[in-house]
Amino acid sequence: MKIVISMCLLFLSTACTYEQEPSEALCTTVENSKINPDETGFRDVVLITDNADENIGYFLNGELVAHSECTSALKNVGENSGQKYEWFMFGQKIERNGIQSIEFYTTGAGVESTLATRLETSMGWQRQYRQRGVVTREIWLNEPNLDSITSSSNFDNDGVIEVIVISDVISKTKSYDANTAQFDCSWSDSGVLTLDQGCANESTIDNTIFGTIIDSDFYLNELNNATDSYPTDRSEIEEDIERYFK
Repeated sequence: MKIVISMCLLFLSTACTYEQEPSEALCTTVENSKINPDETGFRDVVLITDNADENIGYFLNGELVAHSECTSALKNVGENSGQKYEWFMFGQKIERNGIQSIEFYTTGAGVESTLATRLETSMGWQRQYRQRGVVTREIWLNEPNLDSITSSSNFDNDGVIEVIVISDVISKTKSYDANTAQFDCSWSDSGVLTLDQGCANESTIDNTIFGTIIDSDFYLNELNNATDSYPTDRSEIEEDIERYFK
């Protein structure tokens, strides 16, 4: 540290930065005034273990409030029976590194996978699945006038490339046919099916059924070009918890 500071002072004309770990005090205490404006001082942020679950937070009126500025706050079993980590501050869900939670699990076929989620109010996808390190499915829940859009590429090793759009009783599927090397489109409107081989009339039929054009290719491109914005190594998350609370 002294060497870095000395070099910065010596070469003032050159930008000089370095990363610093959050202080233990920041991670293991919380200002009372941020909980109750009338209070002063600090209270402890602690880890409470309940069987396999781990909860981090502070006590308020005898109850643990999920909170951590430096780590995930909740660790429990996720929907796929894997290990799930969630981020909270002052009892409210937050996003850290672009996600609110991540679950590490193994599929029935033995494939190492993750499921990352974002807050319901976030733009973009709300659920993203990775299998063997590759994004294979994204689910979008905040697109205007639509219930959901699901883009998939070889999810669970099924070989299927498709986008499914749902809006109430209307749905659209755009899927790749490896035999013809083209995408085909289909729509269902209250059970009435419309087919369009090659998706040659996709925009026109979209307008007729949905009242607007659904750019399915956009969601496939987002899936195929997805990059890491959050830790996908479980050990990194565990190391942070170990550093401050164990």
